[in-house]
Amino acid sequence: MLLFLIVFLIYPFGVNVYNSFFKYKIVLDRNPIYIGLGNYQELILRRQFKGAIKNTFVLMFFVVLFQVGFALILALLVS
Repeated sequence: MLLFLIVFLIYPFGVNVYNSFFKYKIVLDRNPIYIGLGNYQELILRRQFKGAIKNTFVLMFFVVLFQVGFALILALLVS
């Protein structure tokens, strides 16, 4: 179980975090350029990011609301 966790979760997560600090041009140049937190800075400064965060929280709110409400109704019907 621990081997599965390391191979399929921890290692890929670590590789992705490591790769996020580099800028890749796979087609033109296979040498990554270290840019530090530049990818994260670019993400946060994009206009679409704020809308995506807002949409995520709205969706999360309604999904939780309906799931809890539906589960409560089912629990009342069963008991």
